[in-house]
Amino acid sequence: MHKANRASELCLRKVIMQPINPKDKPYPFKKGSQCDRIVQYLLTGRRIRNYEIREKFRCLSHTVRISEIRAHGFAVQAVLVDREQGIFEYWLPQVEGEK
Repeated sequence: MHKANRASELCLRKVIMQPINPKDKPYPFKKGSQCDRIVQYLLTGRRIRNYEIREKFRCLSHTVRISEIRAHGFAVQAVLVDREQGIFEYWLPQVEGEK
């Protein structure tokens, strides 16, 4: 690999890995992945139910995706909406000063 190509590749990596939060952690999910799409949806302030995750994001194991998102530091909240049908609603709490 030429030195010029390697240098431009390193610069490109730095641009892609810009931090997205005040704690300067790089964004952990690959763009377009199920986790990425779920997080981007939740970051808009909207809530989503488990069956909607299946339908919107074609995600068969929503509990695993939510666990992965939480493991990367996102404070996903959940509430049981319908015990009989096992419906949960997920959301990200808004940080003070955000809209």
